[in-house]
Amino acid sequence: MTKKRKYKRSLVLQVAIFFIMGIALTGVLSQITLTRIADKNVVHEKENLSSGIATDVAESIKEYKAYEWVIAYLENHLEENDLDLEYETTEKTEKKLEKLAMKHPGMVLTNVTEKELEEFPEEEKKIYAEIVFNRWLIRLNNLKKSYGVSFLYFLAADDTYADSYFFVSASDGKMKRGTEQGNAYVFGTL
Repeated sequence: MTKKRKYKRSLVLQVAIFFIMGIALTGVLSQITLTRIADKNVVHEKENLSSGIATDVAESIKEYKAYEWVIAYLENHLEENDLDLEYETTEKTEKKLEKLAMKHPGMVLTNVTEKELEEFPEEEKKIYAEIVFNRWLIRLNNLKKSYGVSFLYFLAADDTYADSYFFVSASDGKMKRGTEQGNAYVFGTL
């Protein structure tokens, strides 16, 4: 073999090695870039989903004009253990609603104002708060199922966040309802 041929083979081999290394490097960099883009997209979608869930929860609560009154009423009666809250069904709640509707014909639950509630007798205030709580809870249960999230709840806390408790904790019907970790918490669980 002549010197010229050896030189050409050596040159071809070097070019081939650089070409293969370039392809390999391009493949690795492409994979890293695509992985980062995919990860960023997944995070972005999860943020959008979380934001959507939070918006749905807030809208469900604020749908009731007297939502702040209901929260305050339930919070003020937390220690009394006389609330008759229904968590997974609406049977008792529907009976309470019928009772309240008989006393206030044409009443639309979402449109009742704090001023109107202050005029209700104490028993009707309690019934109204229990009905709204059940409606919120059933809505959160449905959101939990629809979005397939592990936990969905909202807490009540003081201004310093030193003291808090679970106000509403959703369940998909499979979770045990209680006060132990991993349960769908009952109202007032610390």
